[in-house]
Amino acid sequence: MNLKIYRNEASPGCELRDDFRTVCVNRSKGTLYFNKKAMLDFGLSTENRVVVAQDEDSRNDWYLCFTGPDDKAGARLRKEHKRCERSSIKAHMLKAARAILDSAKVTNSATFIIAASPTITPDGTEWYRILTANPIMTR
Repeated sequence: MNLKIYRNEASPGCELRDDFRTVCVNRSKGTLYFNKKAMLDFGLSTENRVVVAQDEDSRNDWYLCFTGPDDKAGARLRKEHKRCERSSIKAHMLKAARAILDSAKVTNSATFIIAASPTITPDGTEWYRILTANPIMTR
């Protein structure tokens, strides 16, 4: 007898390795979810805010900047409860989420890697690029 065993495994969304900082963008909820690696690397908490920007010279280049609680331009980060049994943090940004997914030609949602090194603007702000050319997962 040759048995092929199907083991109880996590859903595809939970199989993502924590080697990369990722952001999952959801069109219907207008939400950006940051994985645990992103939380740890950027030191994110509910005290932070996130700003999303698009490079007007290159329409498919998107960037993230994490700021303090006083920056009203950014969306407040909130704790996500029991998402894949891991800790994650989210921000509600409907227009930005839809624009990112439109530029990546994704229908519902996608998970993107966040670049390891920042682009620093002349004012000293660190912007991290969202690698929209090759989403890890799309729905």
